[in-house]
Amino acid sequence: MNTCPNCGFEAEDLEKCPECGFNFNTLLGCPHKLSGKCIHNGKNCYIEGLNFEACSIFLHKIGFQK
Repeated sequence: MNTCPNCGFEAEDLEKCPECGFNFNTLLGCPHKLSGKCIHNGKNCYIEGLNFEACSIFLHKIGFQK
């Protein structure tokens, strides 16, 4: 099960979100990550690509509510 980072739709094993057309093969870059560290807490960030749905700071800053 994938949660679309664009609209929050829960999609299962799809390449594109049926609601907004987001391509799940796209890698997301975090604008709050600089040289491998989170600019908000200074900690090393190992989250890559679509795994940013696990980062509460990233989700909060893009306006996504869990």
